[in-house]
Amino acid sequence: MVTSQTVKLNDSGSNFIVNISSLNILDERVGNLIFITQDPVTTSHVKSQVKLLIRQTWSNPPQHGARIVATILNNISLFNEWKTCVITMAQRIREMRQGLYERLRSLGTPGNWEHIINQVGMFSYTGLTRFILIKFELFNSVYYSLTITYQLHWTEL
Repeated sequence: MVTSQTVKLNDSGSNFIVNISSLNILDERVGNLIFITQDPVTTSHVKSQVKLLIRQTWSNPPQHGARIVATILNNISLFNEWKTCVITMAQRIREMRQGLYERLRSLGTPGNWEHIINQVGMFSYTGLTRFILIKFELFNSVYYSLTITYQLHWTEL
């Protein structure tokens, strides 16, 4: 999905990176990492650094994830099944976001919680501090995966 911010950023003449995780197969993520550069010199520099990272990470990148994706994308029945699963998952996440938002409002929880329903995707910036989230875990048995930015991972609820 290309957002208006991506188009505006591209029009600004900036260099940037787009990361799209399209399928996750167990712990193997399959997707795209796109580098947008404005000149051949920058492109060459980025390409050399990416090659170094790839070489350090994998001597030979794994192919099984790409082969599974190719099988799914080239078989109309499997592709439709995958699309249905993605739509179902996205709807479930929207419903969980809406439910949490409504519950926080019904409890009169202080603060503006609209960011919960305005954000999209599997992660949500909670706006809560690490201290508060640890208290949730200790006193309310609320468990979650946290990144350094204290994002809530909706698929683990």
